[in-house]
Amino acid sequence: MTLRNGPTLDEKKDIGGVITDVKTRQNTVTMDKFPVPVWEWSRTMLDIAYNYPHRVEDFAKSFSRNQFYAKCWMLEVLRAEVDYTIDRQTRWWILGSWYGTLIVPLIWQYFGTLKKIHMCDFDAEALEVAERLHGTRRLMTHNIDVNWEFDRLSKVKTDIMINTSCEHMYPMTDFKTDALCVFQSTNFKDDYAHINAVDSLEAFEEQVNMTQVLWKGEIPFHDYDDHHKRFMIIGYKA
Repeated sequence: MTLRNGPTLDEKKDIGGVITDVKTRQNTVTMDKFPVPVWEWSRTMLDIAYNYPHRVEDFAKSFSRNQFYAKCWMLEVLRAEVDYTIDRQTRWWILGSWYGTLIVPLIWQYFGTLKKIHMCDFDAEALEVAERLHGTRRLMTHNIDVNWEFDRLSKVKTDIMINTSCEHMYPMTDFKTDALCVFQSTNFKDDYAHINAVDSLEAFEEQVNMTQVLWKGEIPFHDYDDHHKRFMIIGYKA
């Protein structure tokens, strides 16, 4: 087995079997198979602990099991169900993007997009962290409160409009776009920030008001009960 862009493991080992002189190493073959570069989070966590100590817990929540499940589910469905519409030139916008901890590298991994991914959130500091985590070469951030900027965002020219946080926002009923919409919500109402949780997939479908639904479905929201669900609808509003 060889290390990518570097000497072989045997060339790296000293007599005691310890790998040394690792400065020239890039990713190993195993690391390249990871859909998300989790090793980057170590650097980011240290950065947050020093520069944004009040955000350590919030950032940790951004890669919880729930978040992994929801984001991987979304990209897997997109890849399996509507991949024919997506290529490396596809333009992506993410509403309520938070840190983009999972969704940004997953889009890069699944679709290899060459276009900058646009992240949109009212939380300017979260976007600062996102830029430190992902870099800005393939990313553009927009400090916008979606709730008050429907008209402005409706004018955005993009191919895919993602909102995995519909429960945090006013209903997307009157939001207008020609893009492929990928929307998620939940019936979990115990979180005070969930101002717009819906009761069912059917209620969510009615609320998002799509003219053409390509796919819809639901998954458990938690591991510990069957009542709370996460809903997803993919389609067009125009």
